[in-house]
Amino acid sequence: MRRKYASAGADAFLPHELLEMLLYAAIPYRDTKPVARDLLRRFGTVAGALNAPTEQLVAVPGVGESVAAFLHLAALIGERAMTGDPPAGGRCPDYRTLGEALIRRLSPVGREGTYLYLLDDRFEMIGEVPLACPTDSPSFDEKQLFGEVLSSRASMAALATCRVGRAAVPSDGEVDRTRILCDRLAFVGVRLLEHYIISGHHYTGVLFGSRRYLESHPEYRAFFRGLETPEVRP
Repeated sequence: MRRKYASAGADAFLPHELLEMLLYAAIPYRDTKPVARDLLRRFGTVAGALNAPTEQLVAVPGVGESVAAFLHLAALIGERAMTGDPPAGGRCPDYRTLGEALIRRLSPVGREGTYLYLLDDRFEMIGEVPLACPTDSPSFDEKQLFGEVLSSRASMAALATCRVGRAAVPSDGEVDRTRILCDRLAFVGVRLLEHYIISGHHYTGVLFGSRRYLESHPEYRAFFRGLETPEVRP
């Protein structure tokens, strides 16, 4: 198939053959044709398979969370190749600046998912990582998240969960998990600045709405300076 692609290009391939060749990079030394056909049967098109939520992808035999994350990454790379890389985040020293930087990065993607952003001690954005996790689930892959954080030179991090066609409102599970994650990351010397829920050009911060949590963690005052914290969650 590689020789066929090298000589004739993608136009010579049927949709399931394109998926089959892509999947071979994520599932080596296995026949990926049945998986590719099952994905097309379930999601209709190559684009549908690449952009399907994780929980639907892993229901397909042969597709685990790592393969689902690989497909999402392939979709993101394709989108970036067509539209160009988003502008660099630059310094993001407060809630609004960081939220607007994430809107600029994620609004053109138009696909649901959760992303980890890494920042250095000057609030400069130094990394972006799509996380393997079911959309709308509080149980994202913490092992992957901690691995990315600890292998980087980040001293701060932020999460962004994209919604499509739904309000930018966190679930109770996302609120609870975010608070726990803040404390766990602090234990290894990394501050989770915020978990943004993004829909279109709107965003809501999980921590910004948690008045009691912020009152008990004074290290967040500078990040939220100048904003009136709404009393929406205890």
